[in-house]
Amino acid sequence: MDLFREILLEVEKLPAGRPWPATPLLGHEIESVVSHVLLLRDAALVDATNLQYHAAMVRRITNQGYDFIEASKQPSLWSRAKEQVKNLALPVTAATMKAVLDALVKEHLHVHLPGN
Repeated sequence: MDLFREILLEVEKLPAGRPWPATPLLGHEIESVVSHVLLLRDAALVDATNLQYHAAMVRRITNQGYDFIEASKQPSLWSRAKEQVKNLALPVTAATMKAVLDALVKEHLHVHLPGN
């Protein structure tokens, strides 16, 4: 999941419309990054192309991808989400992480909104 998050953050840094060629990240070799780009595509978080075995190109982040990024940007929320997934022995999927992050954001809002 950390590699998913890092890929999305790298793509987000680029100017709109500029594709991101998969590169090694977080100590992962290119094959692993390409594999994760394709998984992000399968999870509908990015629009990407598999160019060949060792290459992939992310054309854009989808709306779902931006939702995932925004929910995961806060390091404390990201850490809490990973810990909850681990403690609850939930499957480590993009959908699970997004659901846990969403729940943590709602919890945070409930505590900090006026009248609560």
